[in-house]
Amino acid sequence: MAEQARALGANAVFVDDAERAVAAVLERIGGKDVILVKGSRGVALEHVVGALEAWGEGQSA
Repeated sequence: MAEQARALGANAVFVDDAERAVAAVLERIGGKDVILVKGSRGVALEHVVGALEAWGEGQSA
């Protein structure tokens, strides 16, 4: 899916686990970006969401 999105001009990244997802997102995120987090609970994406929330709180301070 990430390859197809990139082919259409999107900035998409595929990673193997939540820790790498957090690192990948935080390297690329900007103040007006919209991020879709999609996956199963089995890969612990709540950690990604938590990191994004913490980042967002820091941006609004």
